[in-house]
Amino acid sequence: MILRLLILLLGLKADLIFAAHGYLAYGDLRGHIEPCGCDPSTDLGGIKRLGGMIVRERAVHPSLLLFDLGNNLPLASESNLKIPFLLSAQAVLAPDAILFNDLEMQRFDQLNLWLRQSATMVPPYILSNLRDKPDFKKLVRPFVSGKGWVAFGYVYNDSIRDVVMPWGPELLRQWRDNLLKHASDFRVLLFSGSDVDLRQAIESKLFEVIISSNTAKPDRVLGSEERYQESRLLRSNLPPVYMVPLGGQGFLRGGNLQLEEVKPLSELFGTKTTVVQERRSDNWLKDPKLVTWLDPATSSQNSLMDQVYESYTKAAQVSFHETGKKRLQQLKETSFAGAQVCVGCHPEASKVYLNSKHAKAMATLQLKSKSEDPECVACHSLGASEPGGFVSLDKSPQFANVQCENCHGPRLAHSRDPRPGSGPDKPSANVCISCHNGQHSPKFEFKSYWQRISHK
Repeated sequence: MILRLLILLLGLKADLIFAAHGYLAYGDLRGHIEPCGCDPSTDLGGIKRLGGMIVRERAVHPSLLLFDLGNNLPLASESNLKIPFLLSAQAVLAPDAILFNDLEMQRFDQLNLWLRQSATMVPPYILSNLRDKPDFKKLVRPFVSGKGWVAFGYVYNDSIRDVVMPWGPELLRQWRDNLLKHASDFRVLLFSGSDVDLRQAIESKLFEVIISSNTAKPDRVLGSEERYQESRLLRSNLPPVYMVPLGGQGFLRGGNLQLEEVKPLSELFGTKTTVVQERRSDNWLKDPKLVTWLDPATSSQNSLMDQVYESYTKAAQVSFHETGKKRLQQLKETSFAGAQVCVGCHPEASKVYLNSKHAKAMATLQLKSKSEDPECVACHSLGASEPGGFVSLDKSPQFANVQCENCHGPRLAHSRDPRPGSGPDKPSANVCISCHNGQHSPKFEFKSYWQRISHK
């Protein structure tokens, strides 16, 4: 009887509450600070656009709620370099609630260290199904609330079962107790879990809105598929539950903000911006607006976020040169020859190479001031991630650009002793897609692309 009364009370005036609130939701940056820029169709997201657009939305809608679904830090197998800058960006965005998701748990030590050192932010991390974990409880709250709203958070998968409680009667009792004081508030659940758990969350009828973390696998290469088929973001039809776009490429709109999107600066000032035409699936609801995609048209200034980005750029350059010092010694024992050595015996193949974009790959980075960005250099040079490969433009100019050995393997030994049978390996599609992936080259197809550089 009490349970039925509580559910009835929680459902009372739900439509009015929902209409009175507007929210934006983002998350799952997964270490993504800026778009690659290699292809216009994937030129989406980045902390500068995210910050600039949210500042403008807040200027027009001061009472909007901002929800962060977490999973913003790099994978545990990746470098720590971006962590302080992603956390600084989060501090600038100042979301009302942040889901303490899987990657936050994996990076707890680095996250906790940054918070102690900065001493300027008490982030509203929430995790409503946390077990009795003293270290986590110092940082994570069971729920976050404000004037007329309350947000809960649920995260569960098998790898973190010792940290969090699964969906069940004990958890629901705790939640109902906490919700008693918020029966008339706008109730939101930030969710990261299985489809079975999601259905149970929906059937509990405790929340007006459930917003899901992105379900893409951790190793999925960031592409633009979701923008061109927004139905990928729909996790549940009845009622609708949406995922935030992967990689911070856009944010979800909810409540009254679905009808009031801030116009791009390019539209306001009549400037021309190259933006790939948005395509939607035939059955997608076009109105109201459910996603704001952060493409070049949404670019705008945010001095604090610009400072974060500039600090990261400088740190990346420092890291590039520090790593270069260690790699410089390896040049003495390199197994690479360099394309200039191949020319002597393979003149016809070299002509094809020299007329290709591969031969100008580093110049492309120089034009964008990215020739000292480790992530970019890896695909625009020879052996940048291997011993004896590219170090820097001044220390190893002979290994700049994508070269013969990127496809055929190290060939210094062959150049010194070109006996029959010791020639280059035949390249395969697997070699190409390490760089020609969904982010850098979304239209890549081995057979057609190979014709552009075909040679014997």
